Amino acid sequence: MAEAVAAPQEVESAAGARSATTDWKQVKRQVIGFTLYKVLPEWRRLPAEERAEHKRLFAETLKRWNQPGRMLSLSYSTV
Repeated sequence: MAEAVAAPQEVESAAGARSATTDWKQVKRQVIGFTLYKVLPEWRRLPAEERAEHKRLFAETLKRWNQPGRMLSLSYSTV
């Protein structure tokens, strides 16, 4: 999720010290979070059709949460 935040520009005064002015510029900030999921062995023993339905529902949830420009969901596997 990236959002624009106003931040003061710093200018150097005649004395050499930096000070904030009333001129503001846009600064983009990004927040990153990680969520980890582990599949239980019991789930792996379910019938293939039921596992496929669970996978479909999970993918549908991720798609619903994915909002480019506001919140971006990316997957990563350690398998």
